[in-house]
Amino acid sequence: MIVVQSQTNPATIRNAIADLIARGVIERKVAAAYTTFSGSKMLLDALAQSVGDEAFSSMPKTLVTSLDYSTTEPAALARWLALDNVTVRIAGANALADGVTTPTRAFHPKVYAFRADDQTSGVLVTSANLTGRGLTANVEAGWLQQRVPSADVDIAFSMMCEDTETLTEDMVKQYEHVRSASRTSVP
Repeated sequence: MIVVQSQTNPATIRNAIADLIARGVIERKVAAAYTTFSGSKMLLDALAQSVGDEAFSSMPKTLVTSLDYSTTEPAALARWLALDNVTVRIAGANALADGVTTPTRAFHPKVYAFRADDQTSGVLVTSANLTGRGLTANVEAGWLQQRVPSADVDIAFSMMCEDTETLTEDMVKQYEHVRSASRTSVP
């Protein structure tokens, strides 16, 4: 099903994700080019409310995001790192050592997958990043599909994790420094 979010139809992306969560979730995977604290909070709070705190804590959670163009917020990364049973993979981390976040090849997928059982997942492939505005206010479009074979989702996420690194607290600190320096050097 095509999902369109617009000025006259706000929060359609958030509502589509809520519909996927409402069907029951045992695992959550998200790949988003950019991640903000507000978008993360919105998604994580909805998921915790839907499944309960204990199930949320034990549920495998995966985020694949990037540091491209310094758009992802360090506070969002720290929020994800604080979760139990989480894997966070970062595209563009290798450029941090050089003090840059401009990629040679941008990471740009936006896929929200919620495993409903051992065999199937609900998936939203969209233009919306994991940001508050992406989930509620921006003009965005996507394709929502139920009962996608979870094996296909796993293959897709494996491919999206190519050339990524596991996020660490040290990486978040280094990124904060590089991001701060790049934002203050703009005329």
